[in-house]
Amino acid sequence: MDNIWDIGAEIYSETAPQISFYQKTSEKFFDFFDTLNATTICDLGCGSSTLMIEKILEKCPNIECIYCIDSSKKMTEVLSNKVRSSKVKIYNANAENFSHFLITKIDVFIINSAFWLFNLEKTLKQISNSLKSDGKVIFNIAEWDYHFQNYTPHPKYEFIDNELKKRNIKIKKTRGSKNKITENEIMNLLSQEGFSINTKEIINIEFTKMDWLNFYSIPSIAKRSLPDLSEDIGMEILSSAISRMSKNDFSEVKCIFFEAGKR
Repeated sequence: MDNIWDIGAEIYSETAPQISFYQKTSEKFFDFFDTLNATTICDLGCGSSTLMIEKILEKCPNIECIYCIDSSKKMTEVLSNKVRSSKVKIYNANAENFSHFLITKIDVFIINSAFWLFNLEKTLKQISNSLKSDGKVIFNIAEWDYHFQNYTPHPKYEFIDNELKKRNIKIKKTRGSKNKITENEIMNLLSQEGFSINTKEIINIEFTKMDWLNFYSIPSIAKRSLPDLSEDIGMEILSSAISRMSKNDFSEVKCIFFEAGKR
């Protein structure tokens, strides 16, 4: 498979809704827009879970259409088999080239834990062309992809390093993404496409042992965490590392939300 997110799309669909990180982040989006007046929402990088769809249908009583876009064919296939609402339109497309699928302008673009995946300049052009004049784009980035000042790496990394050492496998030098995006980079990219940030907010999310075990049971996430290893070996190492952690070894995860509109 060419797309890493095709791997384990079924597992992601079942597991993601059980993870507190996805539960909390999907809920938080609704703090940033008027749910009563939103009639068209696009979930960009939607994945195979129905979690966000269910929340939109619950919280936005006047919703007419939910567009779900994902570059993984398998993710969209799994999602299509689970969705029953006629208000939901699902398309397999890249974030850099999706606007031709949208037959109406969008009130709100939601990007939950997927912003780092895209060619941001091209994606923001597509969003700008598809957004209503008073529309919003809302996205979040977790600490493993965003450059937080005074960032303290999560204790899990020491346990992962120990498991790698046991197997004589080279330790990964970076904690999270190699090149974490900065606030200045985000502001510049948004400004180039005529957006300005209206709101930003950092939230802290508790990540339990079970959350991490579920998180790393998703093959694509394990592969991204340990990209030089196969999915099976990566999942085995990550599961072993998390299992060795005690309750006191777990700490909250930072996630930053940005809400932006057209200038």
